[in-house]
Amino acid sequence: MPTVTSLNPAYGVTTGGTTVHVIGTGFTVDTQITEFSTSQGTGSGLSYHPPSEVVYVSATELTFVTAAGAGVKNIRLYDGGYSAWLVGAFEFTDTPPGPPALVFTSITPNHASINGGTETTMVGTGFLEDDLLVLFGAEQVVATVTDATHATVTTPEHAEGLVGLTLHRTSDNTTIVANNAFTFVTPVPAIPSPLGNEGDYYVDLADPGAPIFYGPKTDGDWGEPT
Repeated sequence: MPTVTSLNPAYGVTTGGTTVHVIGTGFTVDTQITEFSTSQGTGSGLSYHPPSEVVYVSATELTFVTAAGAGVKNIRLYDGGYSAWLVGAFEFTDTPPGPPALVFTSITPNHASINGGTETTMVGTGFLEDDLLVLFGAEQVVATVTDATHATVTTPEHAEGLVGLTLHRTSDNTTIVANNAFTFVTPVPAIPSPLGNEGDYYVDLADPGAPIFYGPKTDGDWGEPT
């Protein structure tokens, strides 16, 4: 029994010819796709894609090419007597919608060493692959976008203190600023073990507030924290 959760892209030109990826579950080589113009089950059929015109990628993905059309359409999948609907799934338009709004929600961790090199995870919306720059204060880095709502960023070297984050999407020249969103701190210097054994200490430089552990170190275990 098929289910359908999304289409990518969710829009295409009115003349047709757009390759669409259908994401869901329960797909087989016999799955058919029909586009409808109005509410499910009552609309006039726009086009019919029998199995020979549907490319079976996996049980969770199909592709097909749109016929000509106009307006917002529902999508119906049919396989072995079972139907699956996604209402308002696709829009025919010759003016594609712009990217979603760029929004910053959080960054984890929200502090790091002034020496840089800490990997952080940013959460928000409107992140585009290969299209997101981040400034920690005035220091610019390139974000690695995981999906539309997550990106990873490695911190640069920066002077100690609280800084704002600036996110810039180059494709549409969109910039947003999150004031006082990140803190650079000076690492706690390494403290020798009170046991006198050189090297028997551990300090988390990325989190100066963490406890300091001291030795001796045996089989990967440190002594009790201070």
